[in-house]
Amino acid sequence: MIRKKPRQSAASDPEDAAGKQEARPGATPEVPPEADGDTVADREGPLHGPGLSEEAENHEAAAISDEIRDQLQELEDLKERHLRLAAEFENYRKRTRRELAEAGERGQA
Repeated sequence: MIRKKPRQSAASDPEDAAGKQEARPGATPEVPPEADGDTVADREGPLHGPGLSEEAENHEAAAISDEIRDQLQELEDLKERHLRLAAEFENYRKRTRRELAEAGERGQA
């Protein structure tokens, strides 16, 4: 198990405190290109250029196609549920009006 090194406060580390005083307020710290974890290999791919084999591209395209198919199926299911719910509510409104009218007629007779 790897243990993290405890952080020191600015008061206990004079070098760190001096470095913070030199930094301009609102300025972003300069990060070396390799320090942010983005390497050349990370930048290559379908959005960044060559790097994937044809087989990998086909696999990725198939995975995306499957995802799209699943999303479209879910959309169709939700549309059907919505349509059925709207029809059920319309039937409820009509039934309520009819029952209310019948109750009014019975009350006047």
